[in-house]
Amino acid sequence: MENYLIYGLLAVAVISFFTIVKRNMTVAKYKKMSEKYPKFADIRLKTAEILENYGIYEDAEIEYMDVIKLYPGHLEARMKLSSIYVKMKKKELAKQQLKEIIERCSEKKRYYHIAVERLYKIEN
Repeated sequence: MENYLIYGLLAVAVISFFTIVKRNMTVAKYKKMSEKYPKFADIRLKTAEILENYGIYEDAEIEYMDVIKLYPGHLEARMKLSSIYVKMKKKELAKQQLKEIIERCSEKKRYYHIAVERLYKIEN
């Protein structure tokens, strides 16, 4: 019976190891692409999303901010950056990004309504 427990723990350790290796390889691949093509917003956004999915919020924040520096009117990057800030417990920075979205787009755009709703949730 003890052998099954040992084999089970070993299997969990091996799976965990390969999951971490895969994550690190994926992150490294996209970071390299971001460095190679720094002005391609789509690559930077994908890199940020991957980093965010793995819980690497500080690096995701940098990627989203780089997109915004290149393209200040990039509403998707601002929306995703505000979500990162909420996860990082930086509500004032999240509110700042949401207010910027509200100022930059008309009431007819979907980002406007999403930003208004999220801003209301943060403030209340």
